[in-house]
Amino acid sequence: MPHKQLLPILMLIPCVTVFSESAKAGEVFIGLTAQQSSIDIDEDDTQVTLAELNSKLYYSPALAIRSESNYFHENTHLGYFLEFNSGYYIVNRQVLNGSIGSTVNLNTSLSGLYWDLTPTIFYNFGNKKKENWDFKTGIGFGIGYFSVSGSAVLTEQAGQPLVTFDDDGYGLTVGLYLEATKNDWFFQIKGYGPGIEVGNYDLVLANVRMTIGKKFNF
Repeated sequence: MPHKQLLPILMLIPCVTVFSESAKAGEVFIGLTAQQSSIDIDEDDTQVTLAELNSKLYYSPALAIRSESNYFHENTHLGYFLEFNSGYYIVNRQVLNGSIGSTVNLNTSLSGLYWDLTPTIFYNFGNKKKENWDFKTGIGFGIGYFSVSGSAVLTEQAGQPLVTFDDDGYGLTVGLYLEATKNDWFFQIKGYGPGIEVGNYDLVLANVRMTIGKKFNF
């Protein structure tokens, strides 16, 4: 593993240690996700966006593993957990002329697997008892991974060259989530995604996911 890719892991170790000390139990979330994904391809040196690919809404199985939710104090609704998410993505439409342009099919696509491990701080607006509705919102900051395979046209670069990828990498990830639960059923909206360095490019993956399903304690 390249030395640059080790840095996010080393930065995450203290967070994982703190969050996992009190995690004596956990939850597995299984369900169905409606997902929309996008990838920005930026020039490594200047951070100028050279291409943007996105997807239509598509559906996939959902799997997440979460430590037990812990609260900073018994009388507060502010808490934390550690969560692992995984899945796959595909983006096959390209944006022309930046964000104000149109989205077209240039017969290009990028796809791969992803996962993220995110210590998350949340606020619970509802009741802490699982038989009642509760509503949580939170922010997570951790490490993410994704693989990328396929081709893309660098629409914002002179000559619009075609580039191909067959790579993977690790990077920092940050995201927001909303969640409603009752008993062991849940509905979630999440927006997470890591960025990785591939050659002369920085690739940033963003996944917006709506998931419904059931959680199981272990």
